[in-house]
Amino acid sequence: MVDLNNCIGELKNWTTGKGVIICAEGDIFSSGGYLPTVRSILNSQDAYRMSTLMHDTLLRLRELPLVTATIVHGKV
Repeated sequence: MVDLNNCIGELKNWTTGKGVIICAEGDIFSSGGYLPTVRSILNSQDAYRMSTLMHDTLLRLRELPLVTATIVHGKV
């Protein structure tokens, strides 16, 4: 999630591109939550911080002045 958030920050200032394609690394596409991290959250404050970061990340992605597409692949 942090990496995606940082990339969106860079894309906000990107003036030469028209679009972005988001794809998985490896065989599985994830919506952003690294499961070991999610499982390790033991209190509501950390859960709130994680969900706020993801919400902010996706909102900023939506507001980019670029065409966005996602390649989803993996095990069915």
